[in-house]
Order: sequence, then structure tokens, then C-alpha cells
Amino acid sequence: MSLEQRIEENTKMIERLIQTLEKTMLGSVQAGMNYGEASTPLSSGSPDREAENVQREIDEAKKSDTPATSAETQSSDDSAQESTAVEEITYADHVKPLTLKLAQKNREAVIEILARFGVKRADQLQADQWTAYVTSVENALG
Repeated sequence: MSLEQRIEENTKMIERLIQTLEKTMLGSVQAGMNYGEASTPLSSGSPDREAENVQREIDEAKKSDTPATSAETQSSDDSAQESTAVEEITYADHVKPLTLKLAQKNREAVIEILARFGVKRADQLQADQWTAYVTSVENALG
């Protein structure tokens, strides 16, 4: 799945969440205005039930695979490989050994790369920075 597709999917889910929250809030306001009277909120259930329904739809959207054109399939395959790589990178197996390897070759390059990530030591990197950091170090190693 391409980045654009993921952004579009997330945007739709956020819009659904906003709609659910608006319905829930409007229903609560309506119930407050009609205090003492039987009122029916605009939402079809409790806020918790609405949130569960939205979460279920999000999970189903993640699981569902829609048919794609060959170009989209290739892009999706590339993204899947990248996301797998993100999940597989660890500090102990990738970040630290590559940092030490580059430091032996060119200490200044390590300092420069770490500075780009706003840290002074590799162990200060956040997990979501590891992939980009490893890529930068590998490029510096040649």
C-alpha cells in the first residue's frame, strides 16, 4: 500500500471518528436540553459502542485487501518490504553494530548523522528513527 493510500485511509477513519464524536456530543447536548423528557440521541448507541464500531471498522479496513492494478501491486509490494524492514530493525542487531562499524571507519560521519537526528549517541534514537538512521549509516559506509 502506497503512502498516499495509507494517508487517504487514515483520513477517512479520522473523519468517521469525528462524525461519531459529533453525533455523541450532539446527542448529549440534546439530552441535556430536554432534561426530564425522554429524548433520543442522534447516535445509535452509547459512546463506547460507537467507539467499538469505529474500531472494528478500522481493524477490518486494515485486514481487507482490495484488488489493485499491477503498478499499485508493485508499489504495495515495495511498501510491504519497507514496513517489514521497519519492524525487523532493532537497536542491538542493527543500530549499534552499524554505528560502531562506521565509527571505526569515520567517526566524524557518525557524529554528523547523529546530529541530523538531534541526538549525540545512537542509544538516544527513538525506535521510529532507526530505519532512517540505519539507511543513513549504510549510505555512509558505501
